[in-house]
Amino acid sequence: MTSPLILVADDHPLFRDAVAVGMAAHLPDCRFETAATLAEALTLLQERTPALLLLDLDMPGAEGLSGLVDVRAAAPAVSVAILSATIVPAVVANAIALGARGYLHKSLDITEMIRAIRGLLAGALWLPPQLDGVPLASHSTATKLAMLSPQQLRILRMVTSGLLNKQIAAELGIGEQTVKDHITMILRKMGVTTRTQAAVEAERAFFAR
Repeated sequence: MTSPLILVADDHPLFRDAVAVGMAAHLPDCRFETAATLAEALTLLQERTPALLLLDLDMPGAEGLSGLVDVRAAAPAVSVAILSATIVPAVVANAIALGARGYLHKSLDITEMIRAIRGLLAGALWLPPQLDGVPLASHSTATKLAMLSPQQLRILRMVTSGLLNKQIAAELGIGEQTVKDHITMILRKMGVTTRTQAAVEAERAFFAR
């Protein structure tokens, strides 16, 4: 059986290498690869089938939860856990609503990090111990976004970037009418009537920190 691959995406080389190299010594049954930018991570996701992606909350190409949204759109089957130096209950809740399987604080010691990774690989949901007993209510927008398909999430991200239907169609290699149909469904699921309203709401969740 092939050893599970864990991808560590973080722009801080010391932390990134400490996790990859340090965890490899304690988890010899796993393989580790690293990425310094969101673009690198997305490329590796197309070339590999990692069992787990540890994704920095803020890194080149990603700000807040926008990186998670892009990963979920590109590789919906990959299990993702957020790495962050801060713990904000609303952000944790939004991350889970948007499909993250865990939220790991960067101050975790080796023992806790190992427990977290093993739990995530086993399919468990991993939340910061500091939030035990704290009710997590996700932003209603994040809950709505969780209902979007990967393609719809991808299109919505392009809408928030200001791309027109024609540009989105060209980027994705689909017809402009197909883009319009997706946007109609996006608006319906989000409970708004215009793409501007959808973009404004989405930005609040995408760039939460």
